[in-house]
Amino acid sequence: MTGVGHPPLGDRLPVTVVPASLDGERVDRVVATVTGLTRAEVARLVERGGVRLDGEPVSSRHRRVLAGEELGIDLPGPPDPAGAALRAEAVAFGVVHEDAAI
Repeated sequence: MTGVGHPPLGDRLPVTVVPASLDGERVDRVVATVTGLTRAEVARLVERGGVRLDGEPVSSRHRRVLAGEELGIDLPGPPDPAGAALRAEAVAFGVVHEDAAI
């Protein structure tokens, strides 16, 4: 269970059986390892119900996994390009120091 880059966003990854080598690890660490996502991204995924153990949504990213449990992961969809656009806006500020050399 090692992650190689990010899988495509919006995908449901195949269910993976937790190996003995990860027994007792936190679920957020395991999911981050498998997907390449950051722990913050995994925390949001857990909050949305996108991480399951034995078919049940994980309610806490701190939960410890057990060897043999089935891990299911639903990756977040791609970001909304319209919401990600940068927009210029006027910002009011005052001059604190004025120098003739600048």
